[in-house]
Amino acid sequence: MATDTTITSQTEAFLLQTATIIIKNGQAIDLTNVIQDIEVFEDIFKSSITGSITINDSVGGFEKFILTGGERITLKVAMPAEGNAIIINRDNLIVHEFSKIAANSTGNLKYKLYFTSDSALNSLKRRVFKSFGNLTVIGDVVRSLYEKMSNSGTSANIKINASDARLFMRFLSPGYTPIDAINSLAKRSSVDGKYYVFYERLNYNMYGEAYHHYFTSIDNIIRSTAAIAIPTIKYSPAGNYFSTTTPENNIRAKTVEYQPNYNHLSAMTGGFYNSRVRSLDILSRRYSDTKISYKDTTDSEGINYTGKYLDSSNYFSTYGPNDFPGERMIVSSMNEPFLSKSAWIKNDTYGAYLNSSIRVTVDIAGGTNRIGVGDLVDFRLPSRAHTTVNRENSVVPDDLLYSGKYIVTACRHRITRLGYTKKLELSRGNLRLNINQLIALNPA
Repeated sequence: MATDTTITSQTEAFLLQTATIIIKNGQAIDLTNVIQDIEVFEDIFKSSITGSITINDSVGGFEKFILTGGERITLKVAMPAEGNAIIINRDNLIVHEFSKIAANSTGNLKYKLYFTSDSALNSLKRRVFKSFGNLTVIGDVVRSLYEKMSNSGTSANIKINASDARLFMRFLSPGYTPIDAINSLAKRSSVDGKYYVFYERLNYNMYGEAYHHYFTSIDNIIRSTAAIAIPTIKYSPAGNYFSTTTPENNIRAKTVEYQPNYNHLSAMTGGFYNSRVRSLDILSRRYSDTKISYKDTTDSEGINYTGKYLDSSNYFSTYGPNDFPGERMIVSSMNEPFLSKSAWIKNDTYGAYLNSSIRVTVDIAGGTNRIGVGDLVDFRLPSRAHTTVNRENSVVPDDLLYSGKYIVTACRHRITRLGYTKKLELSRGNLRLNINQLIALNPA
């Protein structure tokens, strides 16, 4: 009888090297002994990380140190199984809010310190009124905007993968914050056929890079991982499943939860199925139509798969010549920096749905890997259908629907005195197999 292989990556152990808060006079206060838990949330569709630290205060530190917000938090976490390699090293987390204060039976005070990164707050302090006439490469404009929200005035903390995306006309920033301006560029950059995102990571990535922010396309995320072995996350793995014992490449999921998937009503109202974009030319009084139809897309942004999650006869794939569940009317402005506004709407719509239509969340140990938002993982889940009809077979194949490669689109880090865990949101928008072929081979 097969037994589970001992996988060193399953422990929740971690090494909290530093946890301090810098108060008003510049004094660093050690929080290690009063921290109850730390939570940090990162999302590929959000430009800033957010988090909180729960404090169990037995010495009246809230009053003693006069905490009023603006304090700077430093966190440094290492992997004990990998020679104490650093996986989190942040000294720019700023407290911006406090929770209610509660007292327990022993008189200790319990409260949360809510924080975000200093770049998010620096961005809110600034407004950009500028025409980027001399910069035609989107990456150069993003770099210039990012420097305005950096304390050092440089773009050293951002990785930009947009060297091939260009502006048709100058980009105008009519008083956006730097983050809003960069998000606008990310959204409009989809005109070149890729889906761009601008997000902040908490920890080092699989390459060991320590960038805080990334401006990149989903397509580039997929291509950039071709040179490395992406981590495998397995729920209840069999003993012969893993071929190596490298901790960061072989991870056991503690729990798995299916998220709400295939939200067709939202997709219809969002313009994903057979919608029409009508472009008006006010001067000539003419119009042109562009159709957005799910069945016509090639799923070029898919996670290495081309199998669509709707077959050709599905109700949401069949529309008559006059059926348009979604319609948008646009008027291109004279200073439109991109060639085709309708193409941008089409690619932006496809990108949003194709990479988030199928979602699961998994809990894994956090102190043994660098997995975070923007990473690819190979998730393997045993087939429930197979185990239902063949309970005695010890060799269980993978689930056909939910197993496969995913992008980590969100991650909630939770560090307590007992361990470090991550709750990963895994997303993709296509299947590993051709659903039309499966239906043809297995008719009802």
